[in-house]
Amino acid sequence: MGYKQELKRDWSLLQNFGVSFSIISVITGIPSLFLFGLCARQGGPVLMVWGWVVVAFFTMMVGAAMAEICSSTPTSGGPYFWAAKLAPPKHAAFASWVC
Repeated sequence: MGYKQELKRDWSLLQNFGVSFSIISVITGIPSLFLFGLCARQGGPVLMVWGWVVVAFFTMMVGAAMAEICSSTPTSGGPYFWAAKLAPPKHAAFASWVC
């Protein structure tokens, strides 16, 4: 886009793993979710397996849509920019803020 890239992208595997775990709270989230879902009254293991499959599918669809939109303008503020552009002008600032 005509300017020099300044973002350092040299994280180690351990640093990347640590940031990912801290963002999605896997360590604290999985035990409580499994405790709730594995009870027979809530659906049991069948619900857990199919729930993960369905949620993973829709998460991939959201990720694919975001990748398609953000790849056209690969800047650090791509999602915010496109949220403002795709929203009605009256709600553009709010859409960027929510994103």
